[in-house]
Amino acid sequence: MKSEELKTFIINILAEKPRFFDGVCAQDIKKLLLDNYNISVSEKTIIKAMMEIIEEGINKFGGDGYVCGDNSTLTWSDEHGNANSKMRGLHKYWWFNI
Repeated sequence: MKSEELKTFIINILAEKPRFFDGVCAQDIKKLLLDNYNISVSEKTIIKAMMEIIEEGINKFGGDGYVCGDNSTLTWSDEHGNANSKMRGLHKYWWFNI
């Protein structure tokens, strides 16, 4: 599945199940998609699609991310930016609803 197809699929999920991707990283999303929708996709593609969704939401709605079906906002964080992170030279992206 290409990034654009995945993006459309995830946006549809966010309309039906707004908190489906709340508090998850790319690895979690990969497992959720496989377990619930039988879709196998790389973490790189997931990150690309999710970041495009967040960017689209910021451009469309303003604010900090993509507005979901329950009016919560899906946004992201980068664990590498946290002071207590033990990760070096690697970014771990997280998505959550606010």
